[in-house]
Amino acid sequence: MTGYMSVLLLRHQISYCLMALQANVGLLHHRQVAPLHLYISRNVLEFVGTTAAFVIVYAALYVLGQVKLPADWLLLYGGWLTTAWLGMGMSLLFAGLALRFEIMERLVPVLMYIMVPISGAFFMVGWLPAHYRDAYLLIPFPHGIEMLRAGVFGEFVPTYFSVVYPLVWGAVLNVFGMALIAASQDRIDVE
Repeated sequence: MTGYMSVLLLRHQISYCLMALQANVGLLHHRQVAPLHLYISRNVLEFVGTTAAFVIVYAALYVLGQVKLPADWLLLYGGWLTTAWLGMGMSLLFAGLALRFEIMERLVPVLMYIMVPISGAFFMVGWLPAHYRDAYLLIPFPHGIEMLRAGVFGEFVPTYFSVVYPLVWGAVLNVFGMALIAASQDRIDVE
């Protein structure tokens, strides 16, 4: 639940944001609507939809007696929001690159499949040998998922994460993504 729903959030944000401009290009005829608005609204839409799915799955598992209420609500929310922040940054970066390079539309699905095993969604960082753990935590995605697990399971499972590291990565990805989108506005053809 904690791993798959997190990777689902990342995949939906990145995959659907990539095509947000083509699907909604007609909205760009309005002066107040910019391409960045389409990308951000798509990210918000995917965040809300996946959050609703997470709540439904969690509630169903709770009713069936498979999980208890979260041990730490703040870590649960923090991990989920951190994962969404990183997903938004990656989606904006890939969308900006897709505006410049057509190959990105074909490359991003492959990158998404590569990201699944390294995201930490299907294994816990604590399962890794100690001498690989620090190197693995250089990848920003496992931090949010580990925070989410710490919030759900509490002290029953050892978790390893940094709060600041993925937030900084997310900020850098978001800034570069927005800059790429802004710099590529002249390549957008509104018919």
